[in-house]
Amino acid sequence: NIGSITTVSNPTTYGHDFYGVYKAAVAGLLTVVNNVIGSSSTSGSINTSSVSSNNDQALCGIYTLGTGITNIRNNTVANLLNSSTRNNQNNSVAGICLSGANSNTNTVEKNFVYGLYCSNTATTSATNMLIGIYVNSGNVSLINNIISLGQDISALFRIYGILVTGNS
Repeated sequence: NIGSITTVSNPTTYGHDFYGVYKAAVAGLLTVVNNVIGSSSTSGSINTSSVSSNNDQALCGIYTLGTGITNIRNNTVANLLNSSTRNNQNNSVAGICLSGANSNTNTVEKNFVYGLYCSNTATTSATNMLIGIYVNSGNVSLINNIISLGQDISALFRIYGILVTGNS
């Protein structure tokens, strides 16, 4: 389990990124199974706490740039908080991100993603994003995932259960 984490920057004008599980752009099999990233009950269990309004800050539960086969199954990614107040699409919170350029058949199945939140205060345009599963590249089979986003949101956001932007 990965949780009860707060990242801190000083001064608070600096933003920073946090990934619960991260794979660099290298070959090799990645299997992420039966994990809890964040907490199933504690709000903001993983908190990127910089309130920067000047620099980008991203938060992702499971993130891979890997070029080998990826299997992500039976994980809970929940209660992640990005405290940035910057209104920018790079200030996002995502449960699972696949950005590795590969032609393998990757599998993302039976994951539960919920409780993603960003402290964005935008009232005129929605550029910050809450994303359950983000697929930027690669061949991915998405099977029986449960995604619940948007509870208690009081600012403008772009909310995507599943966002596919690349050649998938």
